[in-house]
Amino acid sequence: MHSEEKALAKRRLIIETAVMLFIEKGFHQTSIRDIANKAGISLGNLYNHFAGKSELIAAIALLEAEEQIILEATLTASSKPQKALDKFINQYIAIHAQPEDAAISAEILSEAIRNPSIAKGFAENQNRLIVKLARLLTTGQNLGCLDFNNDVLLTAQSIIDILESASMKSIFYSKDEKKRYLKHIKELVFNIVGVKGS
Repeated sequence: MHSEEKALAKRRLIIETAVMLFIEKGFHQTSIRDIANKAGISLGNLYNHFAGKSELIAAIALLEAEEQIILEATLTASSKPQKALDKFINQYIAIHAQPEDAAISAEILSEAIRNPSIAKGFAENQNRLIVKLARLLTTGQNLGCLDFNNDVLLTAQSIIDILESASMKSIFYSKDEKKRYLKHIKELVFNIVGVKGS
């Protein structure tokens, strides 16, 4: 492994360790020393990669962007907009209805409120997804009832907000309740765009 590959692998280890500890202990209760110890590296080595926890949060935003690339690809992969929307909803819920995702999202959201630079990275990720969803909503015979303007961007943002909130809330439900609830949310989204779900 080349030195550049080793450095990337070390950064990835630090980020994944930080995510795990932020979920377990919370952002403010996790120290840089905790992250270094859990990752099995020296404190100085960690500081060679990240100046502090804020930089780690920014790196987590990049990891989130990798997940979103999959979601964005789903929105453009199918020639049938309704099928693409259905698959997108399924994938979005599968990612965000996990307890660990909800925990790290809550930690990051609370930190983003206090730190505009952290909020910026996550807002950029979400805005890219909103634009892709808005484009899907303006294509095809059934999903083409909206013009690509502020209204459709607001509709796309509302759909993302509904899916994210519902996914996070669903972690408190039993398996059967979760299945029924998320099915209902999916139908609600299809009603918003004026088509029947599949």
